[in-house]
Amino acid sequence: MKTCKASIALSAILSSLPVLVLGQQPSASATPDPIGRFLGTWELHMDSRPRVPERESLTLEQTDGGLKITHLVAFDNGTLLHYWGVMDPNGSFVRMSETNGKPMNEEWRIVSVDKDALVIETRPFGGRKRYQLSADGQMMTRHILTATVMGYPPLPDLIFQKSK
Repeated sequence: MKTCKASIALSAILSSLPVLVLGQQPSASATPDPIGRFLGTWELHMDSRPRVPERESLTLEQTDGGLKITHLVAFDNGTLLHYWGVMDPNGSFVRMSETNGKPMNEEWRIVSVDKDALVIETRPFGGRKRYQLSADGQMMTRHILTATVMGYPPLPDLIFQKSK
């Protein structure tokens, strides 16, 4: 008789075990940081066209201070711009600096980010740019949303390929 009662008690415990275990599991998983898909170096991947730089790259890396963006652009007339800034996580404008540490009068800020697109606003000359990722995350297209430079035709969309 004791064996029968022990067997029934053991069956009751085992049948309720899945309910007890499921009740202890976390209810939701953490949402991955959408900026992660943008991290790395992006190189211009286009044929030569009017108003397209000879060379351009954008590097995004996570640092202790925030998201560091380094921009390099070279034009066929010999002009070379190479500068960086660590973006403010609160969305404030950040003054960019040349790679030699000299401050520029260009300021950038991240306006929004999701898993497929990053919007950066620059001032006083750049306006807003949307960086749209391809489905596989290996190509990125820059669309000019607004520009503040008057007297110039609109810049074409630029296509970048992830290199690192």
